[in-house]
Amino acid sequence: LRDEFRQLPKSVRVAVGDTATLECVPPRGHPEPTVTWFKDGSQVQPGPGRVRLLGNGALLIADVRPADQGRYVCRAANMLGTRDSPPALISVHTKPYFLRVPEDVTTLAEESVEFQCRVDGDPKPTVTWRRRDGKMPVGRAYVQEDKTLHIKSVVPADEGTYICEAENIVGSVSASATFTVHSRPTFRLTPQDQKVGLNGVAKFDCLATGNPPPSVFWTREGNQVLMFPGKSHGRFSVTHEGTLIISGVRKEDRGYYVCSALSVVGSSMAKGHLEVTALADLPPPIIRLGPANQTLPLHTAAQLSCEAAGTPKPTVQWLYNASPLKVGGRPRFTMLESGTLQIQDLQMMDSGAYTCKASSESGETSWTASLTVESPHNPNVNFHRSPDPSTFPGPPSQPVVVNTTETSIALTWRRSEKVGASSLKGYTIEYYSSDLQSGWVLAAHRVLAETFTVQALRPDSRYIFIVRAENSHGLGVPSPASETIRTLGMAPHFLPEYNLDEVRAKLSACVVTLQDIRAMSSTAVKLNWKIQGNKEYVEGFYIRFRDMSGGSQKYNMVTVLNGGALSYVLNGLKKFTKYEFFLVPFYRSVEGPPSNSRSVQTIEDVPTAPPDSVEVQVLNATTATIFWSPPPPQHRNGRLRGYNVYVNGNSSDLHLNKSTNATTNTLTLTNLKTGVTYDARVVALTTVGGGPASSPVRFKIESPAPSTSLSTPFQNIVTQSWFIALFGCLLLVIVTAFVLLLMRKRRLEHAKAITSVPVHKQEDISVYAPLNCGINAPDYAEVDTHNMTTFYKKDLPSIPEPYATTTLINPSLQKSFNSSAKDGRSGSSTEEGSRKSDKAFDLELRRTSEDGITDRLLESDKLASPASDSGSYTTDEYGMPVKKSRQKFSRGGAVSKGPLMNWSEIIPPPPEQPPSDAGSPPNTPASLRGASPHTRQLKQKLQPNGAQSVHNNLRGAHGPPRFPVPSPKGSLNQSSNSLGSPYADPYQGPPFLPRGPRSLLRPLQPQQP
Repeated sequence: LRDEFRQLPKSVRVAVGDTATLECVPPRGHPEPTVTWFKDGSQVQPGPGRVRLLGNGALLIADVRPADQGRYVCRAANMLGTRDSPPALISVHTKPYFLRVPEDVTTLAEESVEFQCRVDGDPKPTVTWRRRDGKMPVGRAYVQEDKTLHIKSVVPADEGTYICEAENIVGSVSASATFTVHSRPTFRLTPQDQKVGLNGVAKFDCLATGNPPPSVFWTREGNQVLMFPGKSHGRFSVTHEGTLIISGVRKEDRGYYVCSALSVVGSSMAKGHLEVTALADLPPPIIRLGPANQTLPLHTAAQLSCEAAGTPKPTVQWLYNASPLKVGGRPRFTMLESGTLQIQDLQMMDSGAYTCKASSESGETSWTASLTVESPHNPNVNFHRSPDPSTFPGPPSQPVVVNTTETSIALTWRRSEKVGASSLKGYTIEYYSSDLQSGWVLAAHRVLAETFTVQALRPDSRYIFIVRAENSHGLGVPSPASETIRTLGMAPHFLPEYNLDEVRAKLSACVVTLQDIRAMSSTAVKLNWKIQGNKEYVEGFYIRFRDMSGGSQKYNMVTVLNGGALSYVLNGLKKFTKYEFFLVPFYRSVEGPPSNSRSVQTIEDVPTAPPDSVEVQVLNATTATIFWSPPPPQHRNGRLRGYNVYVNGNSSDLHLNKSTNATTNTLTLTNLKTGVTYDARVVALTTVGGGPASSPVRFKIESPAPSTSLSTPFQNIVTQSWFIALFGCLLLVIVTAFVLLLMRKRRLEHAKAITSVPVHKQEDISVYAPLNCGINAPDYAEVDTHNMTTFYKKDLPSIPEPYATTTLINPSLQKSFNSSAKDGRSGSSTEEGSRKSDKAFDLELRRTSEDGITDRLLESDKLASPASDSGSYTTDEYGMPVKKSRQKFSRGGAVSKGPLMNWSEIIPPPPEQPPSDAGSPPNTPASLRGASPHTRQLKQKLQPNGAQSVHNNLRGAHGPPRFPVPSPKGSLNQSSNSLGSPYADPYQGPPFLPRGPRSLLRPLQPQQP
């Protein structure tokens, strides 16, 4: 054993959970030394688990633990000695891990921020901070002792991703945090005071920046109209850069214009002075006839009405799925002067929500309807087109006030003489308040009476009302607008009079922060705010809000006449609608800077309108289908979850109450009864619950009229479910029977088929077929000619007969045999001879299925012995001869009905190789070679007496030896004398004839001398 290790183990550092490997190649030696390991003087016991000894002597430790740390020695030993390696040290350490990772931070500019990063490990890791894709703020950023990154006086340029990295000798980890700097809106360009002559043009610049980018809008001091970039309001317009342009300046245009920049962080405002005028305090446009929900076939035309009126004259614009519809760029779309939209050659992609928006300087009004395009061949769709306006009811009279309170107004009106093409369903009431500037608001739907009290109004506010009548065809044109009606006022709020210039300076330093906003109900929202600065100069607040669902930038406004208020509940909002809010403090006509903005969505509610276009189609005497359309979008008040369908029979009994999902607009009713009148109603469902039910649709299942046609009852039967099921079962039985018959036929054909069999030609001498020359051998033999005619044939073959023409049985024995057979009661020897005679003349039929050849041995019908068979035959189903049942006479004269013995099952099969001539003495004649001594003696004994009439001519002139085949008359087919043939002896056969069951020779009984 040599001294030097070929490879020594080396010290390693490994982290907990990792794998450590100590290499060790022992010194050379003979015999080869074995390797063992010791840790701190104790032997290491490797195994299949965590600590394993590799084939090259290395030690592997998986999932390292602190207990594995120590000094390891590799020892090599054989029978001549041992060698120890220098110790190798395994140092177990812990990778760095985070105790607290840095978190994302959003803050305002000029403020300070900290990113905490606490790590641990063994050894103690070092912590470094870096900024991804940027430099650290030099001079303003530093790392504290606890490894926290501190940045002071942040600026928007400090935004980015900051990464904390921890590293020690066994590993490293890192974590990142995103830093976002929000800055209040600031102005790069502020509006300057303008002096513009009459009919001149005034321009006020306003450019604001901030993070996130602020929204910029213009207002006139004392006016609540908001003007956004890219919008025009008559002579006033705002460019996309934020510049306000006033064309055709008039004397009354003098005043202050306020540019406001608003974001979630806060707001800023700047003012410029000019003579200006406010827009007229008129209601927004009124849409007299709006579009209706329609379901139309493919490739047809659609017409969506939109007739608007107002002062000034409004313009009509169409929206498709809340996006502007460019009619000019689509040749199939045409907008008429009246505002009606026409669509030619409808396509599937035209389906959607179409909104008609009428706009003017006084505001805007919209009306939405759905258009569905379906295939005309779809039987499950109920197509309906917008009714003709002439079928709508006429407008009611102008509403007149009956009573007024602080929060309600009672109205009355008269119905129109024009009812329309269907009965009246009710009235719809809408109102507009110039103090709220919230557009036309739906106050009530389908009011049956001609009086109504509108509740939840604002005190000391002005309102205008219109009323529409509705029938089954649709909503008619509105009534004339009512006079301006003011609700009763609350107690006045008094403030001392201040100089407006002083107020402007004081309010500029007043900061209002909108702290919280939450939905109280489906129509109410509560706002909470705080105010900093000169509170005594605040007379009240303007709460501005807008509907964000339609993408409109039009803000509505509510005035809070209480400078000390810190919260407010805003009612009358749309259900399930998202709003944006902000506040503006004011004193008289002077406004302070706006607050920050916040958004909230009102709570979901039940639908306020039933499903539209409810119809019933009767299919047969027991089935009908209900069709309906969803409620109008403005009345859904939430996400539709489904529908409830109610069907009552005879106006009282509930026949059906079934729910469907929101995408199903049809329902098939079954098990209806003839002669019963049904009422169907549909209710739309949201998460909150169901809305109002649709008007009952009445239908009746009429009894079918008797028919004299013979085909009508048959048609009724074939449409019944039981008949269809019975017909299907019969068809299945017929198909099954046909398949079984086909299978049986193929099986029979397979049984009759000629399979592969060995075929032997007549000249073939290789077939071994010796004669049966035993004591109980048959009297004659039927010779197989080995021709193809042995296969199945339809023709009845001739009955084989003996080929021997000379009497071979002793006459005395013949007489004795016959006499004993006649009485059937001879001695035992006679009975024995009779039974032997039966055996001698009993030919059995044998069919070999292996090669397809059928061999039948039949008895002759010419035998005189009464103990033998009758000799009659019949044919089987294939035309082959079959012997009738044997009848043997017993001593009692009864017929034996036992089964016949099949000798082919007893006789052994022939040898595979024919017997050779070995063992025959020299000079033995060819006819006696290979035969047994008994056979030769029997041949010599019978030669003088026996077969002089047997002419076998077993060998042809040019062919192999053959046996004669009996002719139909029993004569022999001989070509020469049989005595000259070497096989003339019927008791000696050639070696090529088969023995056993295949032998067709029947042994003959030798005659007695």
